[in-house]
Amino acid sequence: MTLKQLIRYENAPALEATWVRYDQLPDVEVPASPALYDKDGNEVQPAVEAHTRPGEVIETVLKCQAYSNAQMDMLRADLGADAAQYEDLIAEVEATYVPPEPQPIPVPQQITRAQGKAALIMQGLWGAVLDYVAAIQDPIQRALAEVALNDTLTWERSSPFLSAVVNGLGMTDEQLDALFIQAGGIAL
Repeated sequence: MTLKQLIRYENAPALEATWVRYDQLPDVEVPASPALYDKDGNEVQPAVEAHTRPGEVIETVLKCQAYSNAQMDMLRADLGADAAQYEDLIAEVEATYVPPEPQPIPVPQQITRAQGKAALIMQGLWGAVLDYVAAIQDPIQRALAEVALNDTLTWERSSPFLSAVVNGLGMTDEQLDALFIQAGGIAL
């Protein structure tokens, strides 16, 4: 495979590389042919003596690929030893690359109780949550908090109890989101 060309797109931060293969066709034996004449006896095609026509070299495109400014390492790998001679052009296109903004990690709106407890333990907050529940003065509210903490199958991000605990512990919404993201990734 031979690199035929490497071109830069004028309307996009990209390069296009074309690789080809050259093949020599076999020589062709051309037989002799007599002269041809029209109805008036005029020669319209002279006689051809037998001869050998040398085989042509044909070009076959094997690969033609566009590489965006984020794919210059792939281009270097494809170019192999030839990459060095195109490094200025590659670097020019590569310099136009602007990485995309990272996508925000979605915050799960629901986690299992086990995931929530594990995340609280890992963050060193489990004891503070137990202390918060134990400090609730109203026995009915404390019992409801214990049910929410220990008996539910899932913890909802929008739970009123959860909001009260977050406020009581001085946590921010961002910290709660991070806790839910961490918990959502825990497999027990």
